[in-house]
Amino acid sequence: MMNRLRTMVVLAGALLLLVSSTGLAAPADTATQVIAKVYRANGVIAKVQVAFDARDWPLLRSYVDEYVAMMRSVTAQVKDLVARGENAKPSFDAVQHATVKHLATLKKFHGRAPTKEVKDVLALAISASQSAYEASTEATTRTVGR
Repeated sequence: MMNRLRTMVVLAGALLLLVSSTGLAAPADTATQVIAKVYRANGVIAKVQVAFDARDWPLLRSYVDEYVAMMRSVTAQVKDLVARGENAKPSFDAVQHATVKHLATLKKFHGRAPTKEVKDVLALAISASQSAYEASTEATTRTVGR
């Protein structure tokens, strides 16, 4: 069990390093920021998984809070892109693709959560992920319809 936990922590760290290095080289436009933020959210979901497997509920809460803030930001940026009339379909597609995976993972943990408090924390993350997915779906529909 300890080796598995260490392996997961190392993999999550490697993923974070990879994502952060690609984010540094990216241009500062909003569409690219959305994609970079979604990739960073993938790393946070990996940390949520490690905390869940370790049954470290305070750490899980901090990672979920980080994820929720990140996905709320993504949702706001997607809505901003649509409001400005920008066709950022690759960004919207990235959000949809990532959030489908995030939702599957979060719902799996929610179903296995040992207490109501843990379920409530995971429900926050699920809600933030669903909001980002819905915003990107609406954005894709609007930009394709033009």
